[in-house]
Amino acid sequence: MWGQKTSFNWIPVDSTHLDSLNNLGLSFLTSKDQSKRISAEGLFDAHLEALLNEKDAFYFNFDSLKCASHLVAPDSSFKLFTWQLYLSEDKYLYKGLIQKRNGDLIKLEDKSDEYLSAEFETGDPSFWYGSFYYNLLPFTSKSGEQLYLLFGFDGNALMERRKVIEVMKFEDDQVYFGQPVFLKTLNSPGHPPTKMRVILEYFAASSVKCNYEEPLDRILFDHLTFTKTPHGEFLIPDGTYEGYEYKDGVWYHVPKMFHEVLMDAPRPEPVFSDKAGEGKLDIHGKNRFRSHPDEDEIERKKKKLKKSKKKEN
Repeated sequence: MWGQKTSFNWIPVDSTHLDSLNNLGLSFLTSKDQSKRISAEGLFDAHLEALLNEKDAFYFNFDSLKCASHLVAPDSSFKLFTWQLYLSEDKYLYKGLIQKRNGDLIKLEDKSDEYLSAEFETGDPSFWYGSFYYNLLPFTSKSGEQLYLLFGFDGNALMERRKVIEVMKFEDDQVYFGQPVFLKTLNSPGHPPTKMRVILEYFAASSVKCNYEEPLDRILFDHLTFTKTPHGEFLIPDGTYEGYEYKDGVWYHVPKMFHEVLMDAPRPEPVFSDKAGEGKLDIHGKNRFRSHPDEDEIERKKKKLKKSKKKEN
């Protein structure tokens, strides 16, 4: 179902190119000056595109590219690069490039602001719901088409983040996003009959898991409930999980994965920092940065509350 994995003898990329890309990435991810971030990202975009247009560029090894996500389809039919540019407290811009094995290069234009109801709309490279993708999973549709699940992060706004489960397909040398493959079940009356993609919006200081879990053979994500916080009422994880189970070419909603309730939901990877002017990320999740300037205070309050509850018990 998930496709056959293939491998190649990948070609090392000239260290000069990688150093240049990573230095530009460091600048557009960490500079406190918006104009410098925009300029560095533009140079990074142009440099990466030029490099991917070189002969045999598909076989270049980009494992050392630290400032962008680099995903390879299991059958090595294409590569997918995505990265984020922090513009202001409530504005992120996402960029993307799809590199096919035949050498074709497809640029993705972030038009997420123009989506009226993202979970029920389709898109193409010129109308892409921009995200930073951290996982890719092939699957087969009811009609036998090869589709791909993409798991992504969207910085969205100062107080709210988003996780995105996208669906992508290739057809007649074109790329399309959004497919009616997320379906409700009798046990999930609150779920719409069909979704084209799944959007999880949550409080910026929360950690939300959203990924395909191979041991469970299911998509798993935190169940979110509206909760009062020092900053207002927001959706945060309640310690339970929901998700989707694959069957006959579609993904059926599972409203409750487990019966136990966890005190703290696992922190997902990758972890991003969206602090103003310091949009750092580590796509491998090796370093963890705060996602909001006030999160330290919130975490201290949570720990204090837990300690007081333990004493009461």
